[in-house]
Formats: sequence, structure tokens, C-alpha cells
Amino acid sequence: MKLISTIFLSIFLLANANVSLSQSLTFCKSVSKEGIPSGVAQEFVLSKGGVSLFFLFQFGTTKPVEISYDVYKLDKGKEVFSSTLKQLMVPGKNWLAKEVTLYDAGAYRVYVYDDQDKLLAQLGFKLKPAAP
Repeated sequence: MKLISTIFLSIFLLANANVSLSQSLTFCKSVSKEGIPSGVAQEFVLSKGGVSLFFLFQFGTTKPVEISYDVYKLDKGKEVFSSTLKQLMVPGKNWLAKEVTLYDAGAYRVYVYDDQDKLLAQLGFKLKPAAP
């Protein structure tokens, strides 16, 4: 009986690991109506008026009611909280795109959480100043 319980627990944990791996965060310059990103990068050039980019979050079977993007700027290796952006899920879609405009050069890290505060994805990007 213990062996059967262990097998079921292992299957449950592996199934949940796959759900977590089926989610992704992408940074890009635009997103089509079908959720296809273009201008995907992890480094963007910052102009005088800031830079506009999209946080594209794609998810698998987990369909949260709302997600939060927690944005941190990295300062000497430490994360400094910048903002939280919330977005409601759109029925029938397996992706969400949030347009943001940023004005400060540097490295950033974004964490995506569901409405139960479960971490779904994280990824970093850099903003470098435009050449003079």
C-alpha cells in the first residue's frame, strides 16, 4: 500500500511540475491579436521618451482569474521594488500581454503571480541608454 501511495504522490508532483513548466514570460516590442510576439529580446534601447515593451505571459492548463507582474530594478545586485501591475484573465485565451513604458536604464526582473500568490514565472531584462 505504501508503494502505491508513493507512486501516486510521484505522479501528482510530476504532473504539477509540468504545469509550471508550461508557462512562460517573454519581453517583446509588440504582440499580435493571436498572442504572437515580435521584437523578442532581453535587452532594449532606452530613448529620451522611455521605452515601450510588452510583458507576454503564456500559460498552459492553469488559468488564473488575475495575474500580477511584480517589477524590480536591480541595484548593485539587490532587487528594489518598482511596481505591481495587475491584469485580469481573458476567457478563451491562454496568454496575456501587458504593455509597459519604462524610463530608467538598468537591469530589471519581473515575477508573475496568480491570484493565489503562487509564483508562475520570472525573467529579467535590461534597458540600455541610446547612443548619444
